[in-house]
Amino acid sequence: MHVRPLLFLILAPVLPASAGPSGTAPDPRLEGWETEAVAESLDLKGIAAMIESGENVPPATTFAFPAKPGKSVSAGGFTVTSWTEPKAASPGAKGLSAFRKWLGSTDGESHVKWKTVRVTSGTTTETEQIFHFHRDGVEWNGTAVLTWAGDPPVLRSLKLTRAEKTERVAPAALHFTDATAAVMSGCPSWAEQYLHGNTYWRNRLEKRMGYLKFGQTGLAIADVDGDGLEDLYSCQGGGLPNRLFLHQPDGTVKDATAGSGLDILDCTQMALFVDLDNDGDADAVLALLGSLCIFENDGKGKFTRRAIFPKVATGFGIAATDYDGDGDTDIYVCRYFASPGDGGALAKPLPAFDANNGGENVLLRNEGKFQFTDVTAATGLDENNHRYSYACVWDDVNNDGLPDLYVANDFGRNNLYLQSRGPDGAPHFKDMADAAGLAGGAFGMSASTGDFNRDGLPDIHLGAMWSSAGYRITRADPFRKGEPEALRGKYFQLARGNSLFANAGGGKFTDVSDAAGIRLGRWAWSCLFADANNDGWEDLLVANGFVTGEGQDDL
Repeated sequence: MHVRPLLFLILAPVLPASAGPSGTAPDPRLEGWETEAVAESLDLKGIAAMIESGENVPPATTFAFPAKPGKSVSAGGFTVTSWTEPKAASPGAKGLSAFRKWLGSTDGESHVKWKTVRVTSGTTTETEQIFHFHRDGVEWNGTAVLTWAGDPPVLRSLKLTRAEKTERVAPAALHFTDATAAVMSGCPSWAEQYLHGNTYWRNRLEKRMGYLKFGQTGLAIADVDGDGLEDLYSCQGGGLPNRLFLHQPDGTVKDATAGSGLDILDCTQMALFVDLDNDGDADAVLALLGSLCIFENDGKGKFTRRAIFPKVATGFGIAATDYDGDGDTDIYVCRYFASPGDGGALAKPLPAFDANNGGENVLLRNEGKFQFTDVTAATGLDENNHRYSYACVWDDVNNDGLPDLYVANDFGRNNLYLQSRGPDGAPHFKDMADAAGLAGGAFGMSASTGDFNRDGLPDIHLGAMWSSAGYRITRADPFRKGEPEALRGKYFQLARGNSLFANAGGGKFTDVSDAAGIRLGRWAWSCLFADANNDGWEDLLVANGFVTGEGQDDL
């Protein structure tokens, strides 16, 4: 869903169409992409091994790194220090030894990883790399400039231009432990269903079942049986049953799918537990590939389907609130693809930086007794509303007492619908993303609101895909040569990763992403503001990843 559009829509018009021998990739040099040819030839694995082991230093190579620390912040048993002042380069093995000592890599197993974000090719080649180093208790993140000579390129200098060191200074500092096996291993379905990888099931399920090979299925957590413990519902691709796991007092879970009413085999992209009938328990809303379904909870974890909306298909994000203040919780659904009847069989995200030909998102007003009315058009939410939407979040962003709506979209700009009331008190929404400073395009995957700077105003984080190839290619001369720089800039914006928008008040936001250092979320999916270390400041969690390859060196 994302790899093909990113490569095809952005690269196909500029990279050569002719490939080499059967089974080989095209040669970038055939159409002037010397920089990409250089990027492919860099021995970054070898350089990483050199730093990790201290061996095989290329002759005449120099190493430079910041000389003294800058700003330092300590919290939760960790100290984060920024380093910016450059140090004079040291040559050869001596320089490498000093560099490794500065990193703290001389003791214990260490790992170095890179991403190439810029290539300048000439007599001497210069590249810019995102640099990551870690060993137990120490982590470095920063930017390095490397120079190379020869063909194939041989390293001649390494200069760390910016660095941030995170060090665990307290043995009992906050950290997370993988408890999956301890919690789940008592359920046969864990081994039978979940421990098999994506390829295993993709090769065994019929395509028409709707199995999502990229694995973008969600989960929901709530106390569904009223015992005071949070339970887990796991959505699955078509052909595999969704699973309901009940939390047990000893911390393990019990597979209670059978007989729960939620043992769905349809491809399920998203689930939300929310009380829709005001009886105090968590009902379920499921976004299936072919419809939206709503289930009533009897309070003991048994669910009965009460409503189905076949026209609300291909939903990926669900958010609930009482937008109209009538005491009933309403539902907003983000849809990604248009339905076949709406041209969905033909629709592709066009243009890639501002696509508005996706599925139409839907607001369902709760009329009580599990009756819902589509009020999308009546409330103004049909404006700018075919955006390949992935996620949404309700919050009162302008502190006027009315819930507003932020929508994260793939392939382009996002939406901020501010709510107002007419003379008759009827709710109405207007897309104010441009005026608010939030409309910049991205491969938006998720959204979360929180007050990260504790000024009393809700800020917004947008989870979006970061691409090193996108950084390089969209800034290279051959990319869409002859087209306006503003257009080239829109493509570059797609690759820049996550965004953090600080609420400036009055429905205005300021992009503080670079200053906050949150851009590089890798292939980001979901995001969440949460105070992870209980210090009163909201931290940011970003889930990322994609189809796992054999190589372990790629950042």
